Amino acid sequence: MLWFGFLAGLPIEINRFFPDALVFPFL
Repeated sequence: MLWFGFLAGLPIEINRFFPDALVFPFL
């Protein structure tokens, strides 16, 4: 359960510091 929580929180942390990191791959 901790691993899934980490995977769920990681993209949020990345998006906090690198807003384009989650948007660019989907363009």
